[in-house]
Amino acid sequence: MEPNNPLKLGVMLLVAAIFLPLVFSEELNEPLQGQAETLPAPDYYTEQTNYWNPDFYSTSNPAKWQWNKVDWGLVDFSRPELYSLNQFYQNLPKEAYDKLDYSKVQYNNKNLDYKKVNHEKVNPNKFAKDVGCIDCKISIESARIPPADCVDCSFGSDESENWEEKKVKVTYSKEGITHANGDFVSIPSNLLSPGVLVNIISSGIELYLPLSVTEIAVPSKKDTVTINTFFLGILNVLGEEHPYLGVERELTYKGNSVKGSITFRKGQPQVTPGAETIINHVSISGYGPTGQVNLFFDGEKHSGDYVSTTSEKMIVGRGDGSKGDGRRITLSFLPKNDFFEVTDGDKLEMTPGFGSMVQIQSRPGLIPLVTVTGGGHGTDLDFTNGMNEYHLARNGKDTNFKVGTTGEGSVPFTLHVIDKEGNPGVNSEGQAAKLVF
Repeated sequence: MEPNNPLKLGVMLLVAAIFLPLVFSEELNEPLQGQAETLPAPDYYTEQTNYWNPDFYSTSNPAKWQWNKVDWGLVDFSRPELYSLNQFYQNLPKEAYDKLDYSKVQYNNKNLDYKKVNHEKVNPNKFAKDVGCIDCKISIESARIPPADCVDCSFGSDESENWEEKKVKVTYSKEGITHANGDFVSIPSNLLSPGVLVNIISSGIELYLPLSVTEIAVPSKKDTVTINTFFLGILNVLGEEHPYLGVERELTYKGNSVKGSITFRKGQPQVTPGAETIINHVSISGYGPTGQVNLFFDGEKHSGDYVSTTSEKMIVGRGDGSKGDGRRITLSFLPKNDFFEVTDGDKLEMTPGFGSMVQIQSRPGLIPLVTVTGGGHGTDLDFTNGMNEYHLARNGKDTNFKVGTTGEGSVPFTLHVIDKEGNPGVNSEGQAAKLVF
């Protein structure tokens, strides 16, 4: 080994003394892994110029924003943390509602003051798309609303000229859209096939299905909507799509033909109030101040006001009126119905009274049998067969037959009247209330 050279050793020590402190100092200046390099300046969230920088809205903490300084045109609405802040909902300007991601809104968070959201400003089509109904079209009707101090509030009165025009009031939630009258449509929903029009008017929520859809899906038990059978078409004008209503058509629901309109109340099929519901070529109209007319497709007895049908049997039941069953039910049998041989020009209508029940049975090789069970609440049944009118009253014990001059337009069937105990009713002459047409 070569002996130590004092001069060479001194040079090496001098070099080490110069460079080692520099290296050690450089290592100290490197930040620790995972540690923020810098902290915002104390005035970071108060300085107005920061709110003019688009990057500020992607990197800063929204909980510390001063909302009167926010430039809403620069806000990054895709950030989930925005939707958990009360201040965000409280300060939303009108133009921001079109930019919201409605799938991120925390509708059910009880800690949020979601009531601050102005639901009239929500873009319904943006809402539907964000929550999963991409091809839905939603239209909200404007209605003229009388002021609170209105004296003569009848439409067409002098004061009606001063009524304010507002859109029908709806509220949006995680589940769907709720009408002010309680109607509700789930979004997404089995009912909302691609291209459907959700038409929200003053009386409720209507659905119009596109021409490609011929079957009504089974709704959820939350849905309260009316489906109209006019088909929805799309007209393309200068590159813009405009929906229009075509002619009325026949749809199916659980294998039954449906025409006119049908209402679902919390998923239960019903006759549309004040309109015509045609089921298997039987027109059913229900109207009156209270109650609903339920539709069943099992041919079984139910309670309240209802129509229950299969291809062999139909039962029409009337409530006694004590539970709000106040809707009048009229059935008109059309050609191609399952029970009577009705041709064009024939007329067969039935209107049962409170507490009564009408059962219609098709019988192979025989004419149909109509059995009327009296209810004891006044009129049991009014019906018209061709030129003949009939009135059955007081539990089937007082029967008035008004026979027309001809049998033109009448339909063959057997009519049997019984009381609630099953005893045969009698007419005004004491004869059994049984007729064969």
